[in-house]
Amino acid sequence: MDEKLDESRGDGNDDVEDTSGDGLEQTFLRVDGMHSSISEDLLEKVGEGIDGVEDVSASYVTGGVKLRHDGSVSGEEVKERLSTAGHTAYTREEGGEDDDRRDSGSTVTGAESRRDEPMIGVKHAVGIIFGGFLLIPYMALVYPGYVLSFLNVETGYSLSAADGATFLRLYMVLTGFVLYFTGLPVLRGAYMGILTRKPNTDMLVSLTIVTAYLYGTVAAFAGRGDVYYDLTIVVSSVVVSSIFYESSVKEKAVEALGEITSSRIDEARLYTDDGTEEVNVDEVAPDDRILVREGERVPVGGSLVSGSCTADESVVTGESLPVDKKEGDEMVAGSTVTSGVAVVRVAEDGSTGVRGITRGVWDIQAADHGAERRTNRIASFVLPVLVVVGVAVGAVYLARGASSAGAVLAALTVFLTASPWGMGLVAPLTSASNITEATENGIVVFDETHFERLRGIDTVVFDKTGTLTTGEMEVVGTEGSDELLRKAGSLEGFASHPAAEAVHDAFGTDTYEVEEVETFATGVSGKVGTQRLLVGNRALFDDEGWDVSEQFRERAEEEKDAGRLPVMIGADGEAQALITLSDEHRESWRETVSGLTAKGIEVVILTGDGEEATRTFAEYEDVDTSFSEVPPKGKMEAVRRLSDDGTVAMVGDGTNDALPLAEADFSISMDGGTAVAADAADFAVVEGDIRLVDKAFEISQTSRRKYRQNLSLSFLYNLMVVPSAVLGILNPLLVISAASVTAVGIWVNSSWLRNGLGGGSV
Repeated sequence: MDEKLDESRGDGNDDVEDTSGDGLEQTFLRVDGMHSSISEDLLEKVGEGIDGVEDVSASYVTGGVKLRHDGSVSGEEVKERLSTAGHTAYTREEGGEDDDRRDSGSTVTGAESRRDEPMIGVKHAVGIIFGGFLLIPYMALVYPGYVLSFLNVETGYSLSAADGATFLRLYMVLTGFVLYFTGLPVLRGAYMGILTRKPNTDMLVSLTIVTAYLYGTVAAFAGRGDVYYDLTIVVSSVVVSSIFYESSVKEKAVEALGEITSSRIDEARLYTDDGTEEVNVDEVAPDDRILVREGERVPVGGSLVSGSCTADESVVTGESLPVDKKEGDEMVAGSTVTSGVAVVRVAEDGSTGVRGITRGVWDIQAADHGAERRTNRIASFVLPVLVVVGVAVGAVYLARGASSAGAVLAALTVFLTASPWGMGLVAPLTSASNITEATENGIVVFDETHFERLRGIDTVVFDKTGTLTTGEMEVVGTEGSDELLRKAGSLEGFASHPAAEAVHDAFGTDTYEVEEVETFATGVSGKVGTQRLLVGNRALFDDEGWDVSEQFRERAEEEKDAGRLPVMIGADGEAQALITLSDEHRESWRETVSGLTAKGIEVVILTGDGEEATRTFAEYEDVDTSFSEVPPKGKMEAVRRLSDDGTVAMVGDGTNDALPLAEADFSISMDGGTAVAADAADFAVVEGDIRLVDKAFEISQTSRRKYRQNLSLSFLYNLMVVPSAVLGILNPLLVISAASVTAVGIWVNSSWLRNGLGGGSV
């Protein structure tokens, strides 16, 4: 993660940070070229081979590698060793303009790292197009002979003749170019499998396309006409196209993250002897004083040493009600000063807050590439058997007196017919269909393999504020005359407080002339028409010496105890009206909860609000358990305890949810969630429709059925060609027909996943 690079300090290398307790250092590097779990296996193996390295963790989801090592290991050495087999490791100082753009936005999230994937180069695309053109004359000149041969029709036409041999040798060269330029991503994956001694589907595909090429080459020089150059072209093009398609779908999913912004601040306004100076936040030290103006975020944590203000801490605490701050109060990193000006003295651990939370995400988050791992496990059983059988068949042919060319062709025939190369299409096409369906419904998928994990969930934990609610203030009750409410709404238009915005939206009008406005940390005063008005909380009325009757005091306390925000309206020196604000409930939250319950999933609500504010949710019949008044640090522990009894998914939105989101077995970040929370999540709902949580479970169930269907279809090729080989009627035209049917079948079935579900929003 690039956030780690930004945070780290030590000996001039921003990529290395000291870890406490064991004397080891941690190095974080970004690595381009990571496409699958096999990349993780290779890089971890390479890293573990470096002297002084104690532990290595690679993640192709985040596009990075973390190493723990002693002081004898340099970042440059690690970078050089990890730049292998098509991977390129980078330190923070390296990279171009795009790296600067990413660094300025804090972390590179799991989904954002997809932007750095080479995916498929121009040369691979050219190879696919060139291969397609090659098939046209090949089909016109070669296929008729195969058809006639299959029908036992004698025509005198033979590819083994001089002209035919020249044609085949020309195609040997041309197909070699296609094999390299088109099939390189697959061949590279197979190479990494060999290095790590972990068979994978890339090895099965590579076995097929290389075998087909070698068979054609041996046959051409042996004067035979049964060649399979077309199989090399078709299979390599289809499989690499599926990889390209999957990558392009992931790119579109990344674009859906544009609305999710980072809560990280890179600069701070530092007090110096000459006034204030903007400096990089990493240069701020404990006891420094920084200035935070109205509307700005607090870059580092500390305490308020001068002035008074109102802070919106929802990004960190997840709770939407603003907090009044006075001298000596804690200012949380990542919170926003919504009213007033704050002078903050930096705490000893100023990173407490957004950046401190980000440090923990890598250590807790883990990806389980289930679908890919499963197909690779199948490959690990199939591949050794194929090799043994193929070699054995070749040996038997030699023992029976066959020529060397004949024995080689017999062995290659086994590889050609028995290798289930179609498995190479299963994971990318199923994955692409899942991601597309999710994205069309407003769900951003950070790691497509989480669809499988989602099916094992038995408990869903909802954070309340910003998840079951919108996180925005709305008027829920009023006491007082309509005219006074309209005047208060007009006056609130001059304040920047979140509560003021809600009051203005509800009652604001252009009817009255407003003048002599004065704003406070907790309210606003001014002359509206002919009346002097004061709008704010009870403390503001006491400070300004305005009268508040016992009735209004009691009502305000009742609303506050219920988790709502009471706003008093005073005219001519006394409180005369009361507006009650609360967090708006999301539409369809009941429908979502009931849908999950119908699937046999237990629903739990977790919030820092008081019991009264949570009562509506807690008393709903399909909510199993509700925990209120849980502090931010307690949420992760609550999720951990729930995980001890089952498999837990959490739905949240605030930065304070980042660690519990990562702690959960599965996590979903709601619309409006911060980038650090999104980074900890597996899915993100970007359209604010809570019903999409239930929709994600539906897609997950459908994806399992589709994966099994595609896996079955991947063996269709073998079911068609193996019996033909056994019966002695194997024909190159039959082989390419079987390959085409298999590829089309998997592509169509994967496409039907989206059409069957009916794309679009719920």
